[in-house]
Amino acid sequence: HLIYNNINCCLRKESILYLLKNNRTIIMKYLKNDFEIFIEKIVFPELNSSCAFLRQQACAFIKIFKNYKYTNNSLVESLTKSFSYLMRNDPILPVRFESAMALSSFMNQNNVKELLKGNILTLLEIYLKLMEETDLEEIMDSLQEIVKNFTEECKIYIVQLSEYLIKYFKKLVKNIIIRKKKKMKWMIFL
Repeated sequence: HLIYNNINCCLRKESILYLLKNNRTIIMKYLKNDFEIFIEKIVFPELNSSCAFLRQQACAFIKIFKNYKYTNNSLVESLTKSFSYLMRNDPILPVRFESAMALSSFMNQNNVKELLKGNILTLLEIYLKLMEETDLEEIMDSLQEIVKNFTEECKIYIVQLSEYLIKYFKKLVKNIIIRKKKKMKWMIFL
């Protein structure tokens, strides 16, 4: 009964975050003065939830408000560390994916570049691994955001990055060709 209640509670929280995420203009209208308190007290704790889909939804929620400029540097630091931790250590791929998206969307916040500066190689490796695991264009965009914000630090990895991207694009083209061939077979069959 306790497990059922926990899952039920997680589902309710996830539904609320999803609804709020999809009504961001209303959120900013009513919470504009208390937005950071809302993030800190309601959303941030869910980054440590036992429910993976709640961790994912919390990352997605914060990512949606990427243009908001935080004034609480402590909150920015906590969120940045949480995103970094989740994208490195979470066992669930959608959580790692959303935390990577949230981290790259957080680059315009104060102190984020300083917090991440010593971990560029690890970040690049994580984004490249996520590209391999997901084949989603959003990861490429996020990787581009990281490289754009850490141009100097990335210079020493540019050869490895280029080699990997060439392999990635070859794989992508091969998959597209395979899908087209399968589609053609179905069209002939019909």
